[in-house]
Amino acid sequence: MLIEQVREPDDFSFVESNGKLQAQFNKQAFNKLSDGTNKNNGSSQMGLYYNNLPRKYEISDSSKYGTSGFMIDVDNFDKWMGEPVLRKKYEDTH
Repeated sequence: MLIEQVREPDDFSFVESNGKLQAQFNKQAFNKLSDGTNKNNGSSQMGLYYNNLPRKYEISDSSKYGTSGFMIDVDNFDKWMGEPVLRKKYEDTH
């Protein structure tokens, strides 16, 4: 799982936005999953990961997705996971 492979602050960071905790995932994190081919580069890996996030949980909206990465709502992501995965990562590092 990506969450277990990424390290703060190189691959992602936590930020407060409008009173909500967000995790910003950088494209660099997805480059680690790439095999180096054009078909399986960091950008395509990032797109696959982002597109597999269920929209009904409002984990991330398209305005927070860009060529350098995307942001996700920590509480909504953890709700989808059924456990405080990102919240725990935040509390362990802050």
